[in-house]
Amino acid sequence: NGEKFLIDCIESIQRQTYKRIEAIFIDDGSSDNTCEIVESFCQKYTNVKQYNKSNGGANSALNTGIHVAHGEYIVFFDCDDELESTYIENLIAPVTTDNSIDIVIGGIRIVDHDGSIRRGNPGFNGSVSHERVIEARFKRNGWYFTSRGLLFKRTLYDKYKLPETYTNAEDIIALYDLIHIADGLYAIDQDQYIYKRNNTSNTSRVDIRCFKDSLDVTLLIDRKSVV
Repeated sequence: NGEKFLIDCIESIQRQTYKRIEAIFIDDGSSDNTCEIVESFCQKYTNVKQYNKSNGGANSALNTGIHVAHGEYIVFFDCDDELESTYIENLIAPVTTDNSIDIVIGGIRIVDHDGSIRRGNPGFNGSVSHERVIEARFKRNGWYFTSRGLLFKRTLYDKYKLPETYTNAEDIIALYDLIHIADGLYAIDQDQYIYKRNNTSNTSRVDIRCFKDSLDVTLLIDRKSVV
């Protein structure tokens, strides 16, 4: 359910300086006017597409989007977030000169409920090892370990399907796996993905299931790290 933020999200996509974009929206059981709002933009812009499915969680929706996508590279975004105008242009720049790069790692700018801003940049630029990326996550140097703010080569998902078991922090273990199967990683120290924390998002909801999922995911990552 993203009707309160959806127009700002889509308009930020249309303002991108890099124009070869296919914007795919997966409606997996919204109960507000989200579907109708996206459909109106589909009529207005030829690069905006909408697909409907039954509710199966965030990664289930992302897997659907990956399946129908036509592009060579993929970025993920939430319908209540926004992108600065040069966001895609800056993420795509490294892969235009080096085809061996599978993931471009950027950062996010978190806007909290009270309007305060926290910056989550990688803290480094250029080609980077798998070990340094994982180490930065565990040292919690201010960079948030999330697939938002990153660019992925489409062929990574020919080898890997996002797990659909977890309902919270669902992209953490997927990102960990993708980093390890990627051949080349490249970091850009920017935070042009504007991540809005609101009372209806999964990152703001507090319940026992969320704690359990987050704990399980953290334990799985810790266990993998020592193997």
